[in-house]
Amino acid sequence: MSFFIGHYLRADGLFHTLVEHDGMLKDDRVVLYDQAFALLALASCQEVLGAAPHIIRHGVQLRTALLERMHRPGGGCDSEVREPTPLLSNPHMHLFEAALAWQAISPDPAWAALADEVCEIALRHFIDHHSGALAEIFDGHWQVMPDATPGQAIEPGHQFEWAWLLLCKDSRPGGAMRKVAQRLFEIGENHGVKGGIAINTLNADFRIKDPAARLWPQTERLKAASRLGALTGEEHYWTSALGAAQGLWRFLDYGARACGMTRSIGREGSSRNLPRRAVSTTSSAPSQNSARPCSEQLKVCRPRRPSP
Repeated sequence: MSFFIGHYLRADGLFHTLVEHDGMLKDDRVVLYDQAFALLALASCQEVLGAAPHIIRHGVQLRTALLERMHRPGGGCDSEVREPTPLLSNPHMHLFEAALAWQAISPDPAWAALADEVCEIALRHFIDHHSGALAEIFDGHWQVMPDATPGQAIEPGHQFEWAWLLLCKDSRPGGAMRKVAQRLFEIGENHGVKGGIAINTLNADFRIKDPAARLWPQTERLKAASRLGALTGEEHYWTSALGAAQGLWRFLDYGARACGMTRSIGREGSSRNLPRRAVSTTSSAPSQNSARPCSEQLKVCRPRRPSP
């Protein structure tokens, strides 16, 4: 965190996108996705460091700067400072996650207010009121962009991830949040799992768009299924959780045999591996291999969530 704060933090309280391995600035854009992960990291590291005053100060400073520079009238945030649109659901999802993480460790009511706002934006704009599916890309008026828009999709992994986060927010039986979460999970499970693996993307009508698969949607499927199984006691969620664990194991098994970590399985079942990295036990110096994106610098363990 010292390296990150020392080299990524801007004078206005927001964070740069990319620096070189030696800390020299490479990309000075301000992207909502990165700010959300910065907030999440600042909350998460307090599980190890405790309620460190300087970490709390940086979190509040970032929240204030974000609302001053990127907040939109009526709620939600621009995607970037320089290029505000199109508006994106994915960085809002991580902003929601970060706000929930801060709410769990801080009595500051502004964190709960931020979580409430992002949740409301998701329910009002991101999730289609007819199909129950959550899309990725929206115009400046929060209207969903066409299927042909580059990057537009129904991502099974994000249906699972939003379902889990909404249940972290409110999991009361019979509540609107649980119903929305169950529908998101249903879409991901019934339309986005093929051959036991959660695939990359669907079209708006739930036809397959990209049948390849990556590792992370398998973990989100496992989390959401387990959460719903624990909340409802319904056997089919535990069956899905078992299937998700088996699907995840395919990635881990591929990776073990390839001496690395499998990050994706292609359309024909071929795998692409991430090389296994050496871990130094004597030095905390940053890797000398390449520049480090803000979001990659912050892929830390996510905080535990309070029980409902």
